Amino acid sequence: ISYQIDDDRMLWITPDQQRFHAEIKPIPYDVVVAGVRGRIQDSLFEALTSQGEGDQLAMEMADIFGWDIDFYTDPQPGDTFDLLVEKKMLNGRLAGYGRVLAAEYDNAGRVHQALLFRDPSGEPAYYQPSGKSMKKAFLRSPLRFQARITSRFSFHRFHPILRRFRPHLGIDYGAPVGSPVQAVSDGTVVSAGWHGGGGKEVHLRHANGYETYYMHLSRILVHRGQHVRQGQIIARTGATGLATGPHLDFRIRQHGRFRNFLALKLPPAYPVARKDWDDFVKLRTRLLGELASLQNGQAGGEQANVQLPDANTGK
Repeated sequence: ISYQIDDDRMLWITPDQQRFHAEIKPIPYDVVVAGVRGRIQDSLFEALTSQGEGDQLAMEMADIFGWDIDFYTDPQPGDTFDLLVEKKMLNGRLAGYGRVLAAEYDNAGRVHQALLFRDPSGEPAYYQPSGKSMKKAFLRSPLRFQARITSRFSFHRFHPILRRFRPHLGIDYGAPVGSPVQAVSDGTVVSAGWHGGGGKEVHLRHANGYETYYMHLSRILVHRGQHVRQGQIIARTGATGLATGPHLDFRIRQHGRFRNFLALKLPPAYPVARKDWDDFVKLRTRLLGELASLQNGQAGGEQANVQLPDANTGK
């Protein structure tokens, strides 16, 4: 009997005289580094799946660029992207993905690049070629894909239910009931439950005087006092409270004052450590060279010649 535990391990159970023998073995993948290119016509998912790539790759890109690009509102037809990614091959067929080693996204002429290296503690992390961290204190959106902004931050908005003008100090994202809502930053749950017109609501407290609010939820997945990580799914969208349809009302407050999240400049994380700079420069030269070859049509869809960085050290 064989059972796949996860993407990398298989459980094998075999008869052994009067007993059974159980053993966990790694799946014998062949890992190759391949180039993937694409152009946005409809969505990032469509651009990748039309080439036979999996949805997982789109999610990886959203995670890498999520601090600078809101994949709900920013992508435009004609945007292009390039990736150097580890592909796991089994019996000559694609069985999954490993690490994205380098990525580039051209958003209407504004180019974003990310290179996989290591942070000051030695953990894998993505950086711009300048050495600045891709990661910031806040993600650019509380959702990931396929939602539109239905109402923006305003001090004078006509409320569709109360039928009068009043401030709307957040951003409304139209999304089907049950869409996953993610914490935009590490934080602690201040409250999680029903809150008047906001319906089911999660309130988080973050560092440096920031607080975030997630309203009109259908389901809450956290509890008061719980610590949450950036990107963790904390709830599902809904239409509870004063809502005319399913959406997420997202709000952010800094030192007691509500701010326009779409216009807020988000602080970055730590850059490449000074002691690691020489290693980073060598890796940057290799990876940017491979991306350039991919863009010139020399590596698209084929195994790239880049030397794989170590999974732990980033070298």
